[in-house]
Amino acid sequence: MFLFSRKKKAPLATESIIISSFLKIRESMETLQKRQCYLEKKVEMEKEVAKKNATKNKKAAIMALKRKKQYEQQIERLLGAQMTLESQLMAIEGANVNLEALKAMQQGSRTMKTITQGMTLNEVDDTMEDIQEQMDIVNEVGEALSQGLGQQYDEDELLDELDTLEQEELDQKLLTELPSSSLPKVPTKAPGTGMEMTEEEKELEALTSSMQ
Repeated sequence: MFLFSRKKKAPLATESIIISSFLKIRESMETLQKRQCYLEKKVEMEKEVAKKNATKNKKAAIMALKRKKQYEQQIERLLGAQMTLESQLMAIEGANVNLEALKAMQQGSRTMKTITQGMTLNEVDDTMEDIQEQMDIVNEVGEALSQGLGQQYDEDELLDELDTLEQEELDQKLLTELPSSSLPKVPTKAPGTGMEMTEEEKELEALTSSMQ
């Protein structure tokens, strides 16, 4: 139980260390920046002293320049320390981001395990087969519904009837286009009588002419 408790408290301890280190580095950087500002002011003061004594008291001017150099060296060391702290701060921030990403991944992994806990490959395969079977049924129903209702006709018989109609149409066009002068003239009067022919006589005369 003791080991289990330590594992549970480990993340909290890690977060506490990160926060504490972050704040400590920030505090140290602020202290260094304040010290840097102080030294920069001292540099300016020594420059003024050197300027005032450049012609009057060269010894005092040189001493001021030496102190100025010392202050500048301290500023350079402070800048180096600040750069180091800044690098550490960025590294801690990066590590913290990685830690948060790791936690999110672990949570996602646990969630996926919970979701897929009741799933098996056989169940997935069975489900896919059921889906495919239902889709086949839907397709078959769709094909059945798309077929026309009513009496079914013999297609060959319909084609023969269509050929007959086309031939009749062709014959009708030939008769219509045939010049009237090529047809034998049927007399409207009975030969040698001068009297109008009856309808029966006209039909008989036309039949006789066509047989010649």
